[in-house]
Parts: sequence; structure tokens; C-alpha cells
Amino acid sequence: PALLPLTDYSWPAPAPSQTSALGPVMAEQDLHRWLQGVGAVPDPSVNLAVAPSAVAAEQVRTFTVSHGGALSAVAGTGELRAAAAALEEAAAASAGVTTEGAAARSWQEEAGRAGTASLPSQETVCVRPHDLRHTLAESADAVARGLPPWPQTTPGPMEVDRPVLAYLIQVAFQQKLPLVVRTFGHIYTSEDVFLYLVDEKLMNPKLLRRALPSPLPRNVAVMKARHAGYFYWPRVQVLIDGFAKLLEQPWDFVIHLSESDYPIHSVEWLRHTLSKQRQNNFVNLAPRCVKGSRTTDPSQDWYWWKQKGTVTSCGQQFVPRQVGVVHYPMDDLERRGVRFGRATEWMILTRELVEYATRPSLMDFKRLIGMHVASDEIFWATLLLNIPGFTQGIGNQIWFVHWSSSSSGHSPETLSLKHWPMIHGYRKQFLFLRKVDEGTSAELLQFLDRAISTPEDPAPGPNALLSHNSHHSWNQTAAACLGAESAGHLMPLLRNWLAAS
Repeated sequence: PALLPLTDYSWPAPAPSQTSALGPVMAEQDLHRWLQGVGAVPDPSVNLAVAPSAVAAEQVRTFTVSHGGALSAVAGTGELRAAAAALEEAAAASAGVTTEGAAARSWQEEAGRAGTASLPSQETVCVRPHDLRHTLAESADAVARGLPPWPQTTPGPMEVDRPVLAYLIQVAFQQKLPLVVRTFGHIYTSEDVFLYLVDEKLMNPKLLRRALPSPLPRNVAVMKARHAGYFYWPRVQVLIDGFAKLLEQPWDFVIHLSESDYPIHSVEWLRHTLSKQRQNNFVNLAPRCVKGSRTTDPSQDWYWWKQKGTVTSCGQQFVPRQVGVVHYPMDDLERRGVRFGRATEWMILTRELVEYATRPSLMDFKRLIGMHVASDEIFWATLLLNIPGFTQGIGNQIWFVHWSSSSSGHSPETLSLKHWPMIHGYRKQFLFLRKVDEGTSAELLQFLDRAISTPEDPAPGPNALLSHNSHHSWNQTAAACLGAESAGHLMPLLRNWLAAS
């Protein structure tokens, strides 16, 4: 059955509570009746009100996974939710999964249980107009000398049993809340961790807090985030700050979603897919130039590669400003070996890459990218292309998006039922999709809900989709551009290289 928004349910009146090893729970027959009312009919032999040791592990696992993986995401008031959350923890305990850390610390209280706490910021990239030329030259020179090396530790395992997932979900508009809650019902489990960042200028975070289950599961936090428009560095800073906050918890992958994203698979299918690719990041990376292309000129297929100006910004101190008279030194940087690329910000990253990206020693790189007119589109791709000794890879599964002549310059088409054949035909190649809403996408969402609740074949291994996607060669084929406009500098470069040899 389709998982409806929480606000669409009519909850039964709470029954008198019982006391068990699980804490207060509903009477078993009332919980069964509620589950049947929302279309989730469990095995009648499962006693929902007993201690974890008495719960049949496989029955609980099958029940929770086949009905969204998260009973507490759709449970109603107090005792119902306690029973549902307890059932999840019983399933996790029976399966040998620990939720300690991701669920049991005081992180949520620190992050703002009432949804009013503000996201703390790391060191802010600050480039003022009068310092622009000097800062640009200084940062470019530092980056050209090389980024900090990737930590030379023993490589981690290629596969893990049950990776812990962290979700960073950005929310800005009240009309999106039903979709946000609907998505929550699909992705929530007690073993993962969730951080919702609400744009404090566009929406009161208490609205989201009220829309989510109450009491809020202890592994979910809602925080205010500074307003940041598209393109410029403050938008990247909010994301980095959110990642830094999530690093307080143990997890393997972080998934960055918007309020317009939606899952294509069940959370267990996703977890199994990621378990086979523990050393992969999932980023739709497109290098500016590649080896063996027909021309050595920089690719001009993207609007922002053609823009030569720079940007000044300083957090919330002033609105970012473009400065057309000061040119961004991309050509010079590429002649010095820096490889540029672009990638959407909706992605899945490993913990290790997030730890690297939040290091203070990357400030020169952040400052340099922050002066580009499309910081939010080039930061992650350019970072990945320039980390010395980087040992991880890029997975071949990405977000499904569709661009058309009616799409706006920065945003893809809102998906509808007409896109279902494309999604369904290549479903295993995609992890999430965007953009959707509950109007244009209503019928598509119903199809997706049914597909998510239907058992799927196991996810493909890390090399199963290479014939469909070129991202497996991202590092070998990406190149620093040497376009026609830089041809006059080739001889000096050659002379310098010969002298150094």
C-alpha cells in the first residue's frame, strides 16, 4: 500500500498502556488493529508487546522491512509510537545490529529537539571586495601547489555488512512538508541518523518539527540553517557545516537530499547496495576536460564555464556580489595542473571524504572555489579530481533527473507519470530522483510507493553497471584543459619542465 503523509491518517485512540521490557506499549490487539488500518498486516503469530528476546527475529525483520522499514515513521500518538520504536529496536537487536551512538546519545538535544537551535558554522570563507585580487592570487597559488594529501592509512574494507546511513535533508518551503514527511516514512530506520536543516529565512523550523512524528525519534534532529541562495559559496558552507555536525555521530555514508527528492528503492535495498561499495562515493561528476577528446579546447557545453568573473562573499555579513572586472584564473590554474569539474550537490559521500572536506587545511581551496560564480556546482567535483593519493572511487549509480526545454537554468523538470517508463526501465542505475511534488508528480509518487514496498532483486555489485555509465573512468580520463587561448604558454611551460628535469 502507498505510504500516505502522516497528516492524512486518522489515528485510533490510544489504548491503556502495558509495561514490558520494551517500556510502555499498546495492547497487542490494538496495535494489530492500527497496523491493519494503515494497510500493514503483520504475521498474527508475532506478539508485539513482549520483550525483545521473545520476538521472532526473522518475522520482525520481514515485517519491518516489507512495510517501509520503519514502523515508528508511521506510528501515531505516544504509546503507539513507543511500541513501534521498540519493535524496531527489537528487530535490530535480534539481527545483531547496534544502534548505540547513532540513536542513543544526547546529540539530538544539542542539535535542537524543539527545532529552534541554529547550525554551528565552521570557519567562514570571507573575501571582501577590497581584498579580492590579493586573496584570489594567494589562494590560487596555494591550490596550484597541491591540496593536502589523502590520509595514508590502511584502506578500509570494500564491503561491510550493514552500513549506517546519515541523511542531511534541506528544507525551505512549507508547501513541501507533506512530501518531506512522506519521504521520511520511506527512509527512516532506528539504526541511521537524520539531520534536517531548515532555511531560517524562508520557513519556521517549528513547522517541520510539528509535521514529523511526535515525540521525535531520538536519532532525528531539526536545526535552523542560514539562508543561502543558489550558486555562491554560502550555500556550500551550509552543507559543509551540516556534514560537520553529522560527524559527531558514527556512520558510513551521508546522503544529501532536498525537499524535492524521493527514493526509488527501499532503504534496505539501498543499504545492501552501499554495503557492497563501502569505498565508493556517488557523485554525478563531469570533468571540464577529458583525455583523448577531439579537441583540446575547454568544453563549453556548460553555461558557467563561460563566465569569467569572480564573487566576493563573507557568510551573512553581506550578499554575495559578482565582480566582472576581476577574472577567475581558471586557465592559469589548469596550466599548472589543476583539474576542474562540475557535479550536482545531491549525492552520497563516504565518511572519510566528508572528514577530509571539513579539514581546516582546505581553507585555501574553499576560498578559491568560493570566488567562482558557480561554487555550489564545482566544489565537490573539483575537490575529488585534485586530492593527492585519493584511494576511493566514484560509484555508477546516481540520481534520476530529466532536463527539457521547459526546465529552468538551475533546476530540472518536475517529474510526472510520463517519466515512469524511463525510471522503471533503468531503476537499478538510480538511487533517488528529483524533482517531484505532490501535484505534478502525484501519480508517479503512487507508482513509486508501490515499487518501493514490493520486494526487489538484490542490488547489483559495484561493476555491474559500467557499460551504462562512464563515471567509472572519472579519474583516469579527467584532464586539466589546455585550450587554444593557453597555447602561447606551452613553450614557457616546456622550458620550465626541461629546466626542472
